[in-house]
Amino acid sequence: MINIRTKLTGLAILVSGISFFVLSLIAKYEPLGLKFSLGLIVAQIVFGMIMYIYANMYVNRIEKLIAKIELIIKDEYQFETLPLKQDELGRLEEELEKLAQQYTEIIRSEKKEAYKIHTILSGMKEGVVILDQVGRIVLTNTAVEEMFFVRNRKVLVGKHFMYLVRDNHLDQFVAERLSEQKEGSMEFQAWDHIYTVWANTLNDENSSLGLVLVIRDITDIRRLEKMRTEFVANVSHELRTPLTSINGFVETLLDGASEDKELRGRFLNIIQSESLRLKSIIDDLLTLSRIENKPQALKGDAAQKFSFVQNAYEKIRPVIESYAQAKGLEIKVEIPTELPYVLMGEDLLSQVLLNLMENAVKYTLSGQVALSCSAEEEGVVIVVRDTGCGIPQESLSRIFERFYRVDKARSREIGGTGLGLSIVKHIVEDSGGRITVSSELGKGTSFTCYLPCFSSDIVKGNRK
Repeated sequence: MINIRTKLTGLAILVSGISFFVLSLIAKYEPLGLKFSLGLIVAQIVFGMIMYIYANMYVNRIEKLIAKIELIIKDEYQFETLPLKQDELGRLEEELEKLAQQYTEIIRSEKKEAYKIHTILSGMKEGVVILDQVGRIVLTNTAVEEMFFVRNRKVLVGKHFMYLVRDNHLDQFVAERLSEQKEGSMEFQAWDHIYTVWANTLNDENSSLGLVLVIRDITDIRRLEKMRTEFVANVSHELRTPLTSINGFVETLLDGASEDKELRGRFLNIIQSESLRLKSIIDDLLTLSRIENKPQALKGDAAQKFSFVQNAYEKIRPVIESYAQAKGLEIKVEIPTELPYVLMGEDLLSQVLLNLMENAVKYTLSGQVALSCSAEEEGVVIVVRDTGCGIPQESLSRIFERFYRVDKARSREIGGTGLGLSIVKHIVEDSGGRITVSSELGKGTSFTCYLPCFSSDIVKGNRK
């Protein structure tokens, strides 16, 4: 492509050449015009040089304008404060400066909006996926990486949505939303999780731009709903069983059985036993509700918030020993005298020990139940072991659920409400500790509590 400088210079040379040709013809037929011709030749040469200088000047200004435009496009332009020339190119440069300012403001505004959107998407727990018109991924957020185990979400850009989640029903759902341009939602499962996806079309004034998918992990919600349903069913069943028994025996007594002294006494003993069982269930439910609704504060009056394991065990020792003696079991207790104070009220610690040891005695037919304590870096570690029947591995993850029983028939025969371990777990965790369980069928079960403790300095200060 020939630039302006070359064109103007060539035009000057062409005009000079034509003039020189005309003057040479004049000089051929008019000798007196030779000196005049030489003067015109010199004038034409000067004219060509001036033409070249002006052409070069204007071309340099135009090249600067082009360079400015390139910098503006790259968003690297630095605004100048130099005065502009008052000609057509100066006006063009002035308008270009205004355009550059507007363009820069638009770019900055777009960057701010993009940063806001990026920050919002990154902070969302829900996964967000934006698809184009044919179902290819345009944008995702950080939550998608965590949900679907993607190492780098950039590799998803340009891939079909099926690449992210391989589910035929979900792929069909997305295809229908894209073709029908309608919003909708559905649930799907992937990697043992339950998700809900909500789809909304992305449109401009005239056409569809794609689809926005918002994905939420509802596994915990579904699990809690199932637990709530099971809890209501279990509570109803546990309460109905003793009530039905009491009602049946009362009706029998009212029908005339009360005349038989021996039969009346046996029925009344059963009614009393079922009433105590009903009271025990209600007491445990109230205890569990109180613990859940009012977590134990770890700060405040320290004198009421720490206790010694030995003192807590002494409160329940008569109950456990008499219960174990009735079954012919040995109780083995190892509590070091130098054990630090536990960051838990004495009554709560006694309840933890009572529930764990009573549960161990119930499910142990022969052998022993052992309580051992030690001080470690995590705090005080309390272990309750038994030589009972053990717990199947598939039931260990649910052993702390309310009313959960491994063997329901045997559990009702032994007694209990099915809430003891759930209460223990809540007390321990609300105090800042944790509890674990390990078991082997036919050999026994071990519950381990890791409880926070006070340092010696704090204990001395509290005693003062």
